[in-house]
Amino acid sequence: MSPRKEIDPRLDYLYNRNIRCPYCKTSILKFTTTCTKCGVTKEQIFESSNKRAKEIMKSRTGEKIIKTSRRPNDVKFLTMCLLLIPGIFGVHNFYVGRKVRAWLMLSIFIVGLALALYFTPGTMANSFEDIHVARQFFLDHSPIPIFPTEMLIIAAILMWICDIVAIILGWYKYPVRLGESAKKSSAPSVDADRVKDDVVETTEPAKAHQRVKKK
Repeated sequence: MSPRKEIDPRLDYLYNRNIRCPYCKTSILKFTTTCTKCGVTKEQIFESSNKRAKEIMKSRTGEKIIKTSRRPNDVKFLTMCLLLIPGIFGVHNFYVGRKVRAWLMLSIFIVGLALALYFTPGTMANSFEDIHVARQFFLDHSPIPIFPTEMLIIAAILMWICDIVAIILGWYKYPVRLGESAKKSSAPSVDADRVKDDVVETTEPAKAHQRVKKK
């Protein structure tokens, strides 16, 4: 067991509770500091950086980036709450580097809003009587009185609400790069053929000695 380092009260909090290793998903028990499966330490998890993860994604160096529900120290909770106000546009996802989800939310909302305005009575759709009639026909015969274009806006709103709930409850996934201190322990590489040769060299004299002894 690696020695415990009392650096910060928040690190001490991690030391005194069970947490899930963000790297291999193995449970790291309380009063221990290191994951028994992959060697990641609680100090390394504590020093995880979202800023470093965004730099890696931008430079595409190929370094390992993981997603964890533990909010990294360089992402403030108040900042995330403020970014949730315009969050329907995916602003909070852009901030932490989750660009795929951010662009998806932004695209769904803008396309849905544009189409909804186009097909809404009193807008440009009034100049196309057949489109307006088709919209009204769909609403009259559909079990759900919602036009498909409006469903896109509802989908974007639901994604926004899910992110709000996830951030408040601590379920939101932040892309991070693990801290550099106490890196995963890497055992020295062993050449399998060399090991095999060593075994043969050590066993052959022993077998010869046994044959001489029997004679």
